[in-house]
Amino acid sequence: MKKEIERKKNPLSLSYLDTLTKNELLEKKKEFEESIEEINEVFNQSDYDFFSKKKEKINEIKKAYKILEREFLKLNFIEKHRFFIKKGFFGGVSSASKVTYILCEENNLTESVIEKLKTLIDLTSKYNSRSYNGKIEDFTLLLSNKHQIPITKKPHVFDNDYSYKVSHDFSSFYPFLNVKTDVRNRIDSNNETNSKINISRFVTYDKIFHPKKIYPHDDFWTTDSLEVDEDYFIEANLYKKQSYGSLGFTIGSFFDDFKKINFNNNDLGYNSVQEVIKEETFKIWKSELLEYLEKYLRKVVLNLRSKERNKELSENLNSVYVLSNKSYKNIYKVGWTSMLPEERAEQLSSETGVLHPFKVVYKKKFKDAEKTEKKIHKNFNKYRIKKNKEYFEINLDKLKEYIDSI
Repeated sequence: MKKEIERKKNPLSLSYLDTLTKNELLEKKKEFEESIEEINEVFNQSDYDFFSKKKEKINEIKKAYKILEREFLKLNFIEKHRFFIKKGFFGGVSSASKVTYILCEENNLTESVIEKLKTLIDLTSKYNSRSYNGKIEDFTLLLSNKHQIPITKKPHVFDNDYSYKVSHDFSSFYPFLNVKTDVRNRIDSNNETNSKINISRFVTYDKIFHPKKIYPHDDFWTTDSLEVDEDYFIEANLYKKQSYGSLGFTIGSFFDDFKKINFNNNDLGYNSVQEVIKEETFKIWKSELLEYLEKYLRKVVLNLRSKERNKELSENLNSVYVLSNKSYKNIYKVGWTSMLPEERAEQLSSETGVLHPFKVVYKKKFKDAEKTEKKIHKNFNKYRIKKNKEYFEINLDKLKEYIDSI
């Protein structure tokens, strides 16, 4: 009962792992191994190096942006209005609507702006590290939250200064879509006192249509709506002290091309271009995630070995093992142990003078492992390197075949 309470108390602690069954430990082992594999895939150094080279292109994007901005401001925009009313039962105005059409004088300059926009979109799509950064940040946040791993400069935190990455807002085309109008129905980009119209909100058509054609099922346009001049429209609405509807459209291929190029590009929209996150942060996040999970994985492996050892002791079973070492080609160590063969390999690997770690290439359990070991040594005595050493220069398959036959 007490153990069950402890397990429920803090399932993310190291001590919690001591309370798990073998199957639960195996599940944890798989979970930690998969997370470690994911870390190494996401935090791949060669991928990072590829994106870090893109920082050199930022100045090229800045230059393309400035050129596009200058040319855009030279374009000639024209704003036209049409005014419609609907008569009431007693002959007065019951409702009204103002329709705005914005046109761009199309010439060589408009073609040049479209081409330069395409160039800028292409540059920012190729050299924007925002998606890559987002992948790193989202993965780091997800894993740290899942395992409660403390992370330096944790991403997506409200009070984070985001100093680990550099953003440039010149990729946002929102300023290009706000143009200013004056009372002469002309759009003047240099007149700071004029009101703004956001042309991005306007639907684009190839020519000026009557609203009846655009909204054939709208009750206002399918009944007796009348087109009037601006003075009548203003006078009627002021007298009634009522608000009126407002519609807006952009006209011509320039707006159509501009919006398609800009807003169909999912990687841009109103977002900024980012340089790849700083390498120091990249390495810190990777090491902190790995260090934490590897610590927990080691604990799980130790607990599994302990359970396996306890089981073998209760069954009076021990292991005969065959170890290889890359320092000794075609030479194998044959012995027995009451520990796990992997633990014996680690023990031998830690000895002074051992250049490379030993690896378990074969193991089998026996009731009397020591006696079995002596039988193997005797059978392959002619392959023995030294009489007082358990090393044999022999074909591994031949060695394994014999032990399997015992």
